[in-house]
Amino acid sequence: MNRFHIGANILLNAIIDDPNIEIVGIVRKDVWATKKKKSEQGLFSAWMSWGARVGHYFLLALASLTLLHFLHLFLLEIFLIGFLFTKQKFLKTTWRLAWENDIPLLSTHDINCLETREEIAALKPDILLSNNFHQILKKEVLSLPHIGSINAHPGKLPLYRGMLPHFWAMLDGRKKLGVTLHEIDTGVDTGRIFSEKHFRFRPKETFYRVWQKTALCNAKLLKNFFSRLRRKKRVSLKIQKTSHKAKTFSFPTEKEYSRFQSQGRKLFSLCDFLP
Repeated sequence: MNRFHIGANILLNAIIDDPNIEIVGIVRKDVWATKKKKSEQGLFSAWMSWGARVGHYFLLALASLTLLHFLHLFLLEIFLIGFLFTKQKFLKTTWRLAWENDIPLLSTHDINCLETREEIAALKPDILLSNNFHQILKKEVLSLPHIGSINAHPGKLPLYRGMLPHFWAMLDGRKKLGVTLHEIDTGVDTGRIFSEKHFRFRPKETFYRVWQKTALCNAKLLKNFFSRLRRKKRVSLKIQKTSHKAKTFSFPTEKEYSRFQSQGRKLFSLCDFLP
């Protein structure tokens, strides 16, 4: 998962207590990290590089949303949970979930590097789950789990591959949005599909609310998937349909974000964080 990723955090909260799922380790990557060594990375240079490609205004809005989400969780942990009430049902930070459940929390600058591969191999995972992760996994990583690798994708495939698929579906004016659980191959969201789920999009819903829905829908798909595995029931796969409408998306440009706003859509509102 990406460090400080809202969707990844919400999904993890939703599956952490499922009796059919045992999380043996969490690998986190900074979204601004490159394949260089950590000592060679610079947050400012990464910010300028990302901003030049997608526009600093969108990047600032997304950073503000991420900050509000995790600040909200942090305040809940201080004032509502406290260290004496670890089992109460509140949305929690990834760090706290790992600490409460004694799960190793690993950090990496490159999921495909030898050091990270060795750390994952030491955990002896049955399945590798990509949870809102933006780096392509190479064959050396995909070969590590005993059973295979799966991706909880927050969009409908093959129409919305790549990054922020729910943003692009909102921009296209879709009345129904979807999520997809699929196997990982060496392409970008091109693997065979295990299951899909759809939900209605209300015109006035913010991007943040939709983000929450995609994470919770994917959590339901994962719970059903692992339940079937535990009961040794057959898990079917289907090849993605070929479509000329299929696209692989990246972050929106400044022009595309302006179009998003001109449609009356918002990334978030302060009401999203009220009880």
